[in-house]
Amino acid sequence: MGKKKKAKEETKQEVDEDYVSGLSDIEQQEPDASEALEFIRKCENPNCYKQANLQCPICVKWKLPPSFFCSKECFKDAFYLHNFYHA
Repeated sequence: MGKKKKAKEETKQEVDEDYVSGLSDIEQQEPDASEALEFIRKCENPNCYKQANLQCPICVKWKLPPSFFCSKECFKDAFYLHNFYHA
C-alpha cells in the first residue's frame, strides 16, 4: 500500500474513532450574555432550524472553526455531511 493511501486510511480510521468516542463527550457551549444578544447559533443539520449549543468534538480537538448542533440526534443525523468538513 502506498504511503499516501496508508496515511489517508489511518486518518479516516482516526476520524471514525473520534466520532464514536466524541458522541458521549459532546460539549455543551453556553454563550455569554453579550454573545447571546449579538448572535444566535443555528443547528448545522440542514433539516433543523433550532438554536444550537452543542459543539462537534472533532472540530474542537482539531481546532477547526466551530460547528454547532441542537442535540446529539441532530449531530448523528448530519454527521455524514459534516464529516466532509473534517477532510
